[in-house]
Amino acid sequence: MGDNILESVEKPKELHMFSEEDVRSGLVRKDVLVQVLESTVSTNRDAKEAAENGAPHGSVIASGNQTGGRGRRGKSFFSPAGGLYLSVIVRPGSNLKDGVFLTTAAAVAVCRAVHEVCGLETDIKWINDIYRDGRKICGILAEAGADKSTGKLSYVVVGIGVNLWIEPAELPEELKSIVGCIADSGSEAEKIDRSRLTASIVNHLLEEAEADKLSDYYIERNIIPGHIVEIREGDRVRSAFAESIEPDGSLLVKEEDGTEKRLFSGEVSLRIIPQDQE
Repeated sequence: MGDNILESVEKPKELHMFSEEDVRSGLVRKDVLVQVLESTVSTNRDAKEAAENGAPHGSVIASGNQTGGRGRRGKSFFSPAGGLYLSVIVRPGSNLKDGVFLTTAAAVAVCRAVHEVCGLETDIKWINDIYRDGRKICGILAEAGADKSTGKLSYVVVGIGVNLWIEPAELPEELKSIVGCIADSGSEAEKIDRSRLTASIVNHLLEEAEADKLSDYYIERNIIPGHIVEIREGDRVRSAFAESIEPDGSLLVKEEDGTEKRLFSGEVSLRIIPQDQE
């Protein structure tokens, strides 16, 4: 199979089936739980239940559709049929301390996997959104679970939603200028090997998580530094110049009064202000 799954050469349909067997065959870790569902309310919900029942590190639950997908701050995550939605169970080990850098590791994993399987370059928007040609194609949500007896971190579920193809007419009006897709058409999306893409994301995520530090790749592919950004903190909105991504994953910005401040994930949301609006 060629490296670029979006190439024009037609491939047998069976090569692109989405199945537990095909996902497992591509995983580095074989001794894990693998579930592939046609549809579910939320793969994160399913993965948390599996983690509570003892599913091992590296287990993955994937689906082609979510009816109740969630994003940051409890917002709904638009996840119609035709996408790729997966949640990976990551358990603490000697190199993973309290889930540090897991969301940045997931962002890197998606970019690397999309390049590996689909032959496409993508970008990262701090903290963990993936963009293609200026539009968001992937969202990431990490949720931690504690051991009920000790209160210590027991697992982190990393949820990843990738837009393979969405018919423009299906998009809610508020998302039409924001959301993009990996494929440029429905027929092109059908050629994407979702099993291979799932396995590649999981493999890269587990590898990145073991490093327990911010990847240079994450910094290189980030589109935020060098731009004026709009920052939302609660009801407060302001603009600042994004200077750099720091080693701890924070974003260093210069405020309008010239002072510098570090922003941390979970505290704010931001967008790049187009040059004609600066």
